[in-house]
Amino acid sequence: MFGISFGELIIIAIVAVITFGPEQLPIIAKKLGQIVAYFKNTKNNITEQIYQHVGIDEFNQLKNDISQTVDDIRGSLNLNQHYEYSESIANYSLDEFLYQPELDFDSQPELFDE
Repeated sequence: MFGISFGELIIIAIVAVITFGPEQLPIIAKKLGQIVAYFKNTKNNITEQIYQHVGIDEFNQLKNDISQTVDDIRGSLNLNQHYEYSESIANYSLDEFLYQPELDFDSQPELFDE
């Protein structure tokens, strides 16, 4: 965490207890948390204002629309390919489907010689 090891955190905690006293540490921790939250909120507000000013939201919306269109096209292509594949299998009879010309005894008898 921030390049500080556990041992260094313990030393910082001991120095804080000695410096401020145990009764003041919860108050200091609460104030420190409020300051950190304030800076995070400020950063988020500034970032949002910059995005609105530059128009990043419009680009993100356009990107999402394009991604959705691409996904729709891919889905329709996959459905068409599956449909064409199913039709091509349905056009074969069982004999044509099971026939394997590379193992045809009549045209290649040497394959079956021992």
